[in-house]
Amino acid sequence: MLTHYNLVSNAIQNAVWFRWGTDTIVGLLPFYHSWGACTCVNSPIYVGARVILLPRFDAEELLKTIQQERATVLHGAASLFAMLVSNPLITKCDLSSLRYVKAGAMPIPPEIKQMWDQLTSVKMVLGYGLTEASPETHNSPVDRIKPGTVGIPICDTDARIVDQETGEKELPVGEIGELIIRGPQVMKGYLNRPDDNAEALRNGWLYTGDLALMDEEGYFHIVDRKKETIKYKGYTIAPAEVEAVLLQHPAVKECAVIGKPDPSVGEIPKAYVVLKEGYTDDPDELIRFRRERVAPYKRIREVEFINEIPKSPVGKILRRLLKERERHAPR
Repeated sequence: MLTHYNLVSNAIQNAVWFRWGTDTIVGLLPFYHSWGACTCVNSPIYVGARVILLPRFDAEELLKTIQQERATVLHGAASLFAMLVSNPLITKCDLSSLRYVKAGAMPIPPEIKQMWDQLTSVKMVLGYGLTEASPETHNSPVDRIKPGTVGIPICDTDARIVDQETGEKELPVGEIGELIIRGPQVMKGYLNRPDDNAEALRNGWLYTGDLALMDEEGYFHIVDRKKETIKYKGYTIAPAEVEAVLLQHPAVKECAVIGKPDPSVGEIPKAYVVLKEGYTDDPDELIRFRRERVAPYKRIREVEFINEIPKSPVGKILRRLLKERERHAPR
């Protein structure tokens, strides 16, 4: 349950953080999602900004619209920018009107950000949020972007890293634990779900279920979802870390990694891969590629090639659907 106070607070937080004024915002995110509602409706209304409505994503249409309308702000999922940098039109359209773009919804692979920077010279801000917080909680300062991080807590927002076992011990700099958040944008609670509320809301803090760490400069690094980590022989593996390495392979367009149940080791890392045009499926090649770049326990044990990675409306990978697919796969 997000209150009027929650939504207005986050609209103001977003507008103030990015110094919105007479901006032209690309309204590509779905308005029924909290991120789209905040950045494409509430914040623009608060400052009187202009919004260009695009009902669906089309890389060429988006790039041409930015050029023609002289858009200044674009927010989108990491998967959106992965598709933009692979489109040949990106070097032909004038994107100089953009003050910045923001990548969210999921961790963005470093190579995608690097390609964006090289091809456009437009600042890419990395951030973090969740629906339970209306949704934004962290953003990079536009003039102090630190690659590999989601930035720092936004205005009027506190964040801590606590131990995974009890959630009560605050961890020191550099240690991985659960990210918890406090601020005016945090939800009132889940409707008619007292057990979930007791777990997520404790002593005024929202327990996000995300694993993260804070570095010596106060920037936060998201490691992965607490419930999506893979347990292999007692080791904890972050799917996003495995995916980031796989995306470095020239044949891989998109990928997602899940834990496949295994009676002998607990779970094994399994990758679902979408190939770029012109490449043929060769699971052994991808397994070898990954093996040469990571610790032995983080190696992929299986690869399955599919046509599309399931995603939410804002582009977040839906690993639960891949887990269901695996659970119902013929043995």
